[in-house]
Amino acid sequence: MRPAGHLLAGALLTLAASGCWGSRAYVSAADLKYPVSLSSAVRGPDGHILSGGDIEKVATFHMDYTTCRMLWTLIPIKSAHRDISEEVNEQVARKGGEAIVNLSVESSVTVWGVMTIVGVLPDCGKVRIRGDIVARAETPPVPAGPAPTPAAPPPPEMAPSPPPSPSTNAPTSENTP
Repeated sequence: MRPAGHLLAGALLTLAASGCWGSRAYVSAADLKYPVSLSSAVRGPDGHILSGGDIEKVATFHMDYTTCRMLWTLIPIKSAHRDISEEVNEQVARKGGEAIVNLSVESSVTVWGVMTIVGVLPDCGKVRIRGDIVARAETPPVPAGPAPTPAAPPPPEMAPSPPPSPSTNAPTSENTP
């Protein structure tokens, strides 16, 4: 083989190997009825951030799907785009939740991906979506303590003092000359 043929074969092999072995995946959620967060916190109905002891996990959200493409991911066989709104709304409602936190989206190639290094064969990817379905934590009722002691009644009003009596030093008829 001539040097130009080696160069052309090398270029084609490089192009085929750089076929971005894998599949594209796009996740959206345009019509959600419940809040979804990638973190462990979420805003409550009043706008305050709820996390930790404010919320409790009631279930796990799970959704898996496969996307397939070929010719270096240029030709879709199965749509790469997935709107997860319907699935989120259905699972959260069914589990009695109010939101999803810790949402994660993972993408991986299938076993078939190894065969697609040349890029012209179909390639599939698995998309795995997980999250915690949560609800606001129930606040336990405050236990009733002992009944408050009633305040002492006010002291009775003092009766007015009687008018001064005639002085005992005043002369009496016995003492009078």
